[in-house]
Amino acid sequence: TSVNALKNYDVKTNTANLHINKAALFVNTDDKTTTYGTVDKAFTSDIQGLTNGDDKSIVNLTYATDGYLSDTKTNDVGDYDIMTSVNALKNYDVKTNTANLHINKAALFVNTDDKTTTYGTVDKAFTSDIQGLTNGDDKSIVNLTYATDGYLSDTKTNDVGDYDITTSV
Repeated sequence: TSVNALKNYDVKTNTANLHINKAALFVNTDDKTTTYGTVDKAFTSDIQGLTNGDDKSIVNLTYATDGYLSDTKTNDVGDYDIMTSVNALKNYDVKTNTANLHINKAALFVNTDDKTTTYGTVDKAFTSDIQGLTNGDDKSIVNLTYATDGYLSDTKTNDVGDYDITTSV
C-alpha cells in the first residue's frame, strides 16, 4: 500500500551522516611525596571513562618530570611537575592533569657530646655525632659551630659549674 500511496511522487532520498564522537577519558595522575635520598615509588594514575568493554590494558601511560630523575635518589628537595602522556587512542578524547611530586628534606640529627674538664685546664674540642646523612653525603658537608653562654673554651680561667653547649649547623 505504501508504494501505491507514493505512485504520484518522484521520490528522492539523500545520504545522511552519522558521526560518532570520541568518548571522554580522564587520566588523573596522583600527587606524590617522598624524602631526599630515597628512590621513589612508581607514579600512579586513576583512569576514568573507558567504555564499550575496553579496559585499562589499552591505556599506556608515560610519566615525565622536568629536572627530576626517577631512578636516582639524588634529586634536590623541592617540587616537580609530573606530566602524563597517553598513547593514541582513536576512540577517546584523553584529558590529563599535571600532578606534583614534592621531595621533603631528610632528617639530620646532630647529637653534641657532653664534655667534662677540670678547673685550670684548656678544654678539648667539642664533638658531635651526626646521623641521617644519605645519598653518599658525608660529615664534611656539615659545618658545626659551638657556643656556650659565659664559658670561654680557649682559656683555663672558667669557673667551676655546668655550661650549656649549643650547636649550630
